[in-house]
Amino acid sequence: MYDYNNNEAATPFDPSSSIPYQVQDAVVRSRADDRMYLHFAKLSVNGGDDQSAELVRKLQNLVSAIGEAFHNKLVSRASARRFSSIALTKQPTEEVRAVLDFVVENGYLHPSTIGNKTGTKKIQLYSLNKSLFPHFGLDPIGDYGNMTVTNEALQEAFTSGKALRGVEN
Repeated sequence: MYDYNNNEAATPFDPSSSIPYQVQDAVVRSRADDRMYLHFAKLSVNGGDDQSAELVRKLQNLVSAIGEAFHNKLVSRASARRFSSIALTKQPTEEVRAVLDFVVENGYLHPSTIGNKTGTKKIQLYSLNKSLFPHFGLDPIGDYGNMTVTNEALQEAFTSGKALRGVEN
């Protein structure tokens, strides 16, 4: 951020006091965009075969669908608008599990569990990596809720890349 500011700024600043928020914002957004675009491109090239390319496409579609859904909720008039995780309603199917494992392996989602509303069992929770939040216009500071999703909604997100649909409570 210091180098970026010295190259871009018209007026010098005292680095011991602060870096202007515009510089911080530009650098963080740039890194999030790189993570979204350049890393996917590297994964596609490194995979080589058609099966790997398909898995990378599903990973990119899912991450885009989750980020877009979280942003759409944030700007909506819904009572719950801040999300950082998806919670699965059921155990994932084999296809969903394979894609989620690949997404986790590449650091885009972080797995955990959470108790269900009745307290009878744990359900799987996947949190979006907060380094991607600036790309989707989200604020990475703080703790957010989770959006409940079905296997069918995840499979639709794999193929379409359109915003993920959560289960209405």
